[in-house]
Amino acid sequence: MMMNDVMCDLETMDNTATAAIVSIGAVECNLITGEIGKTFYRVIDLTDQKGTINAETLYWWMGQSDSARKALLVPGKISIIEMCNSFTRWINYLTAANDSIRLWGNGASFDNSILRQTFRFYKKEFPIKYWND
Repeated sequence: MMMNDVMCDLETMDNTATAAIVSIGAVECNLITGEIGKTFYRVIDLTDQKGTINAETLYWWMGQSDSARKALLVPGKISIIEMCNSFTRWINYLTAANDSIRLWGNGASFDNSILRQTFRFYKKEFPIKYWND
């Protein structure tokens, strides 16, 4: 059975559409069968982003476990532009056989919105059609 869905989760430094993105995780899946396919995960360097950082969110991160906070400091972080490019390549790979991928996030107005706004801000074409949020 074809996988038409991608579940996406962002870790961010704000709770608005302009939030700086700390990391992105996504997985191709079939919501009917529960089958899981290809995965995507990147940690993004905050120093080159122009996204917003909110004090409340920063304090929230400070209150998280040591392992959660350390995830922000892992080596091998990529630039926000490289995240956009690699996410687009991943989605294009998935859509080679299926051009109707639906994007699921923690509410279409949070993860999806932040991701779309980030692409827009950096003048990158978002690889999933807006009607598939």
